[in-house]
Amino acid sequence: MEGDGAGAAGRGGGDGGGGNGGVGAPPPLAELLYSAALSGDVELLAWLRERGCPWDAGAFAAAAHAGSVAALEWLAERGCPMPTDGCALLYAAREGDLLTLRCLARLGCPWGHPGALVTSCVRAGVGAAALRCLLQLGCPVVWEHAAAVADAAVVTAVARGGGSTAVAAAALGRLLEEERSRRQGQEQRGRQGR
Repeated sequence: MEGDGAGAAGRGGGDGGGGNGGVGAPPPLAELLYSAALSGDVELLAWLRERGCPWDAGAFAAAAHAGSVAALEWLAERGCPMPTDGCALLYAAREGDLLTLRCLARLGCPWGHPGALVTSCVRAGVGAAALRCLLQLGCPVVWEHAAAVADAAVVTAVARGGGSTAVAAAALGRLLEEERSRRQGQEQRGRQGR
């Protein structure tokens, strides 16, 4: 999930304008906007934008990382680019922030490459509630890959002696299988005209 916004919440990213503070370094003005987005301070975001502070998907990712629904809505309403790699949703899922996940979905934040967000969530060990929320919101899944990642997470956790981590990874695997069965049942009923 390292793409157009994945690292932006912490270090900037993309074309923020305002100079090249070194290879890979965020421009100073864009960094101010990222910090304002991380703080969730909508008034500060507005003040910076009024003064020409540039933005990119990193600002949106930072607001998602902060869990600031108000900042996310403000940025989206004004046309701030959204990360296309799913990192904003991953940040919220890692925090178990269901309100932010729902906000991001409502705003049309991209899921990223089909299936990548779910597998990233399983690898990151997100809570079952966050994964369930993503699935209910319509996050695309490549079922075989997600199941393989969940199985690998269980094996890795057991090998490292992490009993509770293994149990959590197994629970995510069961959740994925339940959702897969539910969706297949819906599709089958739809084909039968029910």
